[in-house]
Amino acid sequence: MMNTIKVAGLMVCAIAVSQTRTGPQATDAVTPTFEVASIKPNTSGGPGAEMYPGKSEVRIKNYSLKQLIQAAYKVKDYSFAGPPWLDSQRFDIVAKLPPGATADQFPAMMETLLRERFQLVVHRESKVMTALALVVDKNGLRIKPVEAGQGGTSWGRAMVKASKVSMTQLADLLSGVMDRPVKNLTELPGVYDIDLKWMPDDAPSMDAAGGGDRQSPTGRAPATSVFSAVQEIGLRLQTQKLPVEVLVVDHVEKPSAN
Repeated sequence: MMNTIKVAGLMVCAIAVSQTRTGPQATDAVTPTFEVASIKPNTSGGPGAEMYPGKSEVRIKNYSLKQLIQAAYKVKDYSFAGPPWLDSQRFDIVAKLPPGATADQFPAMMETLLRERFQLVVHRESKVMTALALVVDKNGLRIKPVEAGQGGTSWGRAMVKASKVSMTQLADLLSGVMDRPVKNLTELPGVYDIDLKWMPDDAPSMDAAGGGDRQSPTGRAPATSVFSAVQEIGLRLQTQKLPVEVLVVDHVEKPSAN
């Protein structure tokens, strides 16, 4: 499944790697790596973090070590455990891409950089926490499976649109939108076309907007929340205590500036 990360106004697409590399012993000769990378501490104390991907290099400015690890391993705050100082240590990185490198290789290259230059060692474990379970609504599913094949996804703070995705992939998308763990408990096979729209949390009320039905460009009124949008297609999000996979930092060091 493809996720889309918005960084400094640019879109970086990345496919999650299939295996977690947990230490220097787990290096793989075919793993893509940056040709060369310059790492310097950022002590400006300024707000914001920026990433500028280009055809030949990636420039990263004022990223915390925590943000770098999360970008490499595709994890959110709720699925990350590490020492608090990872948030305060910030870096500027200029990394040269190898010829022919693609955007989906970026996480693996960043993993290698973190292992080699920060001596990062991590492992994954399951922790029980409050999460959202994606289940079939009591009134039944209102969408039908489609033929499997090449699909695609796009999402934002008030929409999810995807073609030919499984329910597990939909749960992952909703997790990214809501910044909360969402697990697929529907037991539904097959793939589906999904089109969800809802009003963002900071949208003005109907009275403030002058009343009337707000319509999307397609003429379809968005749901009042992501929960009601999901229910419109015959699914439901319900709060449960569920096991969630968490990335745990076992060891990490500060690199010397270069």
